[in-house]
Amino acid sequence: MRNLGTRFIAKILLICALGLPTAAHGLQLPRPPLETTIAEPVARHISLKIPLAGIQFHWCFMNRDELLSGKLTLEVRRGDTTNEIVIFEGGSITSGWSTSLSASPCGESFYFLFFSTTPYLTAPGDELEIELHVLKDLSGIGPNQTGVLAASTYRVKGTYFNLVDEDDAQPMSAAQLIDSLTEQGVTRDEAEMMAQTLQGVSLAMRMNAEAFSFIAYTGCWENLWPLKITSNEGWASPEQIAFQERNLEIERAAIERAGGPNCSGPA
Repeated sequence: MRNLGTRFIAKILLICALGLPTAAHGLQLPRPPLETTIAEPVARHISLKIPLAGIQFHWCFMNRDELLSGKLTLEVRRGDTTNEIVIFEGGSITSGWSTSLSASPCGESFYFLFFSTTPYLTAPGDELEIELHVLKDLSGIGPNQTGVLAASTYRVKGTYFNLVDEDDAQPMSAAQLIDSLTEQGVTRDEAEMMAQTLQGVSLAMRMNAEAFSFIAYTGCWENLWPLKITSNEGWASPEQIAFQERNLEIERAAIERAGGPNCSGPA
């Protein structure tokens, strides 16, 4: 029961911290155990965040048109087969891809996550490579900083952060969440503060299981693309940043306790 509890907490904390359960790009994180037990290729939706170095959970580009004027591609290699997927090019997002994210912090700016509404065949062991052409310096903002991604061509190889099949996670009560968190070293006061939010996300997962099923989360990249940081102030308050950092500590511990391996590079 303890292992099931820690795996559930690890998954749900990823959702709370990131809006979707995906890697905390720009931060060193162990990878959760791959949830799939299927070795053969399965059609899954792909979640991809542009892999930027040094950011905390989120990033927003200030000018949508300047970003989309370049090109973003994802290659999925499996044995002798390569599938090249164009995500955006020449000012337009490819049909079958979306940038919508519930509760995005960006407002009028452009969130850095792309999600395929069209499923693609994915399997453990796939080799991934993404390439981004940036035609003009791109200004952006995160919770605790602003910065610029310089005009250039960026490439990186990696693999999946997690492969999820049909989501069958059973929600935990507030008492169960508190007990599981305190077992992982969280103070009782912190656990009680977090339990209400976690329980809400748990219920949402159960009510909309389809939205959390059959997803391939990218994120184990060999390296990350550097930003030129222009200030150490973003949209979040110091209290919000401190809370996120504490969530990250708990998340890391939960994944490690659940048996998650480390990524070959930053997640």
